[in-house]
Amino acid sequence: MRFGSIVVLGLLSLSAISVAAQEGPHVSARLVSDAAELVPGSTVRVGVHLVMGDGWHVYWSNPGDAGLATEVTWQVPGGLEVRELAWPVPESFDSPGGIASYGYGHEVVLPIEIRMPGDPPGSADVTAAVGWLACREKCVLGEATVEMSLPVSEGEA
Repeated sequence: MRFGSIVVLGLLSLSAISVAAQEGPHVSARLVSDAAELVPGSTVRVGVHLVMGDGWHVYWSNPGDAGLATEVTWQVPGGLEVRELAWPVPESFDSPGGIASYGYGHEVVLPIEIRMPGDPPGSADVTAAVGWLACREKCVLGEATVEMSLPVSEGEA
């Protein structure tokens, strides 16, 4: 099993919470988390879960010979430590003319880790602005802004 698959399974199966998905014509987006709340001194994984329609795909950080990288811009409250996006291992898509591109079909979770400091806010509103190029026989630009609020626990990690 590849690392990307492990991250997807982990975020989707561990106490995953999410808010209403933003539906596009060929891609839907929502936020998922591996924890229901933030605990001071702990780290949680939050990810953008993209689900593509049948036969559609979006692109990896390096789209290859053609395509446009999926972009995620995160907004979190001040004081939270955010790590860089951990891109899952992509699939390879071959197009006529020997054009190779890299991305994700079916679904993918694009995760980050957020570390909660010892002196947290009452809750953490996490927002991700996501932009993608979805392709099948044609390509269509899409975007969504998804958000979730994670309550902060009184305990410590």
